[in-house]
Amino acid sequence: MVLVNAIHFLGTWQQPFAVDATTDGPFHRERGGDVTAPFMHVTGRFGYAEDGDVQILALPYKGGALEMVLILPVEGTSLSSVEAGLDADKFAGWLAAPAPARVAVGLPRLHLETAFDLAGTLAALGMPTAFTTAADFSGLTTNGAPLNIDKVVHKAYLDVDEKGTEAAAATAVTMETTSARPVEKMKVFTADRPFILAIRHQASGAVLFLGRVADPS
Repeated sequence: MVLVNAIHFLGTWQQPFAVDATTDGPFHRERGGDVTAPFMHVTGRFGYAEDGDVQILALPYKGGALEMVLILPVEGTSLSSVEAGLDADKFAGWLAAPAPARVAVGLPRLHLETAFDLAGTLAALGMPTAFTTAADFSGLTTNGAPLNIDKVVHKAYLDVDEKGTEAAAATAVTMETTSARPVEKMKVFTADRPFILAIRHQASGAVLFLGRVADPS
């Protein structure tokens, strides 16, 4: 038996990146060696925060309900070391931390694909019988024939470009000042090393997509 659940997301940036500003640059992989990637650039007012060894940036999508949150280790800190000290409460705090700031953003154009077999994981979480002949899903059939789950495969892809983001997942089984406003120091967020990204619903905090970028090439 194959159970299928699918989700698709297509979002346009609230403030798009200018295509003619995209330039090739080095991305420093954690395992060593640089790769060349097309880096998109935009300067604007975005959600931004710093916490210890990470910078956090929130890029809103048109409509304002959804945003992409990027968590970037500071230079000299590896993503794996950040992940080693990460727990649910800290991650939730990072997602909620960004506040409006003037930010110069550099972000690699991305195309990510991944696939996982979840059968072993689900069995370990407490449903091993579902994958054996002892399972009873006869209520799902018209003739009461024996039925069990064969495999659960999760596939996902994520495309990020100057216009916005397309994502899908399926489980089968310059400074500006005025006289009345103080000068605001420009923040710089250049994702030229491994980072975490999440697409979340702002009001509820629900994370729709979550991933890590180790190599954008």
